[in-house]
Amino acid sequence: MKCIVHGDAHIGNTFISPTGEPGFLDWPVIHAASALHDVAYFIGGSMLIQDRRAHEKDLLQSYLSALKHTGGPKLGIEDVWEEYRR
Repeated sequence: MKCIVHGDAHIGNTFISPTGEPGFLDWPVIHAASALHDVAYFIGGSMLIQDRRAHEKDLLQSYLSALKHTGGPKLGIEDVWEEYRR
């Protein structure tokens, strides 16, 4: 599952707009990659290893639910786990 990704999704490249919408800054490494690349990179770089391991599936499920709610595909953990872990 490929799409256009930010490529450097970390907390330092995020912002909240005046209307409360989140977004990403700094797009020089935009490229086509796994649709889960930015999700995995952001989670992996934002948490201590033990915290990530304890909450990773819940965070990914929350992301997948939000994706579906905003018009994206309906995917479950079992559909994406292997690709997410790459």
